[in-house]
Formats: sequence, structure tokens, C-alpha cells
Amino acid sequence: MAVAMTSIELFAGAGGASLGLRAAGWEEVRAVEWDKAACLTRRAAGLRCDEGDVRDPTLTDGIGEIDALWSSFPCQCWSSAGKRLGATDERNGFPWTLDAIDRIRPRWFVAENVPGLTHHRGECTGKGPPESCPGCYFLAYILPELERRFAWVGWAELNASSYGVPQHRRRIYIVGGPRPIAWPAPTHASPDEIRQGGLFGPRLLPWRTVREALNLPSSAVATGGGSNPRGPGRAHERTERDLTDEPATTVSAVSAVSAGNNEMRLRLSD
Repeated sequence: MAVAMTSIELFAGAGGASLGLRAAGWEEVRAVEWDKAACLTRRAAGLRCDEGDVRDPTLTDGIGEIDALWSSFPCQCWSSAGKRLGATDERNGFPWTLDAIDRIRPRWFVAENVPGLTHHRGECTGKGPPESCPGCYFLAYILPELERRFAWVGWAELNASSYGVPQHRRRIYIVGGPRPIAWPAPTHASPDEIRQGGLFGPRLLPWRTVREALNLPSSAVATGGGSNPRGPGRAHERTERDLTDEPATTVSAVSAVSAGNNEMRLRLSD
């Protein structure tokens, strides 16, 4: 009988990563989250929830050997939708993640975050101190600190729509462990990419679309998008496009400033 791999999740949120770990056959022995609404969502979904602060060592005491630690440390410090204060932001949860790694000593480590974590600020030359910008912190602090703790460290930017999810959601994944891994090859692509593919390339499936995900009738049209600034100090201009037959978009930096600016709308054609 196969023994389930064990995992701990920090900044566990409402349960997206937990569902993936469960589907992969992992046994989640801790899932630490302090937001009460997220904890309620987890429990309603039948997921484990250890409500509390990831900095509290008692939440992970006495758990024995752990195969993997997953950390979805807060993205607000690095996201283009915010001020990008980076390491100086009080919500920077990566040092807390390192503390947990040192306490728990998992065989593997996985983290996910926004692509902005790897991007340099506009005025940065890429050679500044780690605290100067997100990209510098990533290259000069995050990766070296993980390399001190794991024999191999790698990272990649993956888009959920490339794996059958009906949403464009790009995220950075960082993995540390005893040996290199093979990153998953895309399984889905846009119809245009599929048509332009080589004769002997991988057989990719078309993107999963909003229509498929919501089981929309042929008469329905889903529109969405965001708001684009017209210029300095000027109002934002609303832009919309038909999302029915492609993956949904995510919140853009400019539309995140006002709630409701990029909701998806459905209408029935005449």
C-alpha cells in the first residue's frame, strides 16, 4: 500500500492549493491561515484549517517528518496592482516562510506568487540592494536563501490557462528539493497557436473557455476587462471585450483601484 506524501501549507487562503494537493494524493497535516473568512470557506469545503499566524511555532509543533512545505506568501508587496514596496512592506511573508522551513525542515519546498516578484522597478538597474526592488530581492535574497537550504532550486512562470483552467492566471512557482524536477508541459493553447503548431509538436487541446466553464447557451455573451487610464490625473476609461470563447481575465493593476471595474457581465443576444 502506497504511503501518502505529507504536506504543510502556509498562508493557506480559501483552499485552492489544498484542493490541488489533495487531488495529487498528498496528505495535508497543517493548513495555516489567519483570515477568518478564508477559514470559514475552507471548513465549508471540507478542508483542513489551522487558524492562526504562520509565525506561531506551536501550530507546527510535533508533526514529525514532512515531505513538502507549500507557501503562498502574500503577493501585495510585489504585485503591480499595489505600491510594490517589496521587502520593506510589513506584509512580506518570505522571512516567516524561511523561519518555518528552518523549524520543519521539509524535503521539498514550493511557493507561488505573482510575476511582479521577479520584475525590477522602473528605475532599478538590477544591481541594487535586495530591499531596493522586488526583482533584486528575488535574485539576491530569495533564491540564495533557498539555495542554502536545498540541494536544488528552480523557478518558472506558468499560466493556468495552459493547463485546462478557464482563466488566464500567471504565477511564479519556486521549488526547492533534493533533485531537479521537470516542469509540466502545457496541455492547452489558443486555437491560433494550435493551428500554427508544427506537424510533429505536442498535441495540445484548445483553451477551456468561459462558455464551457459556465455552460453558457449559444445566445449568451460574457464580456469583461478593466479600465484604462486616459492620462495623468484623468478618469479611467472603461474597456470591455468578448470573453465568451476564451479564458477569463484577472484583475488588472489599473482596475484594482476601484471595486467592480472588471466584473464579468453576461447578456443574451437577440
